[in-house]
Amino acid sequence: MDDKLQRMFHPVQANGRTAVSSYTEIAPSEALRPYVSCYWYSEPEGDNDNSRLQIASEATVDRVIPDGCCDILFEHHIADNAYYVRYCGLMERPFVITYNMDNSVRRFGIRFFPGGAYGVIQTPLSCLKNQLCELDALLPRSESTAAEQLFAEESLVGKVRFAEAFLLSLLSWERMRPDNTMKSVLHHIFRSRGSAQIQSIAKKEVISTRQLNRKFQNWIGVTPKRFSEIVRFQAMVHYMQTSPSIDWSALALGYGFFDQPHMIRDFKRYYGVSPVEAVKECQLVQRNVRFLQYEYFRED
Repeated sequence: MDDKLQRMFHPVQANGRTAVSSYTEIAPSEALRPYVSCYWYSEPEGDNDNSRLQIASEATVDRVIPDGCCDILFEHHIADNAYYVRYCGLMERPFVITYNMDNSVRRFGIRFFPGGAYGVIQTPLSCLKNQLCELDALLPRSESTAAEQLFAEESLVGKVRFAEAFLLSLLSWERMRPDNTMKSVLHHIFRSRGSAQIQSIAKKEVISTRQLNRKFQNWIGVTPKRFSEIVRFQAMVHYMQTSPSIDWSALALGYGFFDQPHMIRDFKRYYGVSPVEAVKECQLVQRNVRFLQYEYFRED
């Protein structure tokens, strides 16, 4: 893809709200910016009575919401000292994260920018949407001990650098040749915040909707229509996280919905709760999530 698209679309998540687990996002290096949206790291913050009470509170539920991306996940299950490297395809529905204090897990993720995983996963991404599978089942050339090596790095700096080297070893540069049609279509979708008509975009790009659907199934994992819905949803979540007050009627109109009930139904499908409940959760996200630039890791 093109790193200019990164400035138009920054996927946001709804996790990082509990006191029992920290959550940090790190921007990628310049070389990998066209392919990677961010790296993220989550680890348990401790095992104490206050944490257990917060787990039981519905107000501190963490969520993973559709963001148009797919991830490579490195996991360390602390209790049994087990390590895993998994591929998580694009998710079309949200799910709740539960924290098991008897089996705490450290996680490091490579979150690909939409279309960025196509150079790594040697199959149409639509075959893997809504799935979680072992990475070495997809890529026999991947290193099965990668998770153990990553978590052997004591600092977050070391983990990020290991992840970048690991990703570079997997990228197929032949498959990463720029696809100008995909770049242009994504530009239209991001600029319209997911509200542009796909038939109109296809006409502008002189491509049939069938061909465009096939491209999106390969590069992204879903149709351009479904992807546009996720982009619109993501734009709404970002707005909710950054706006002190919300006019719901104006919000529905501004994002191209027929009316407010239509907006609520569509939002709940991708978030799991109503927009009003989501706003309360978003306020907690803003307080508890750390965002770091890659330059933070440069040596003096």
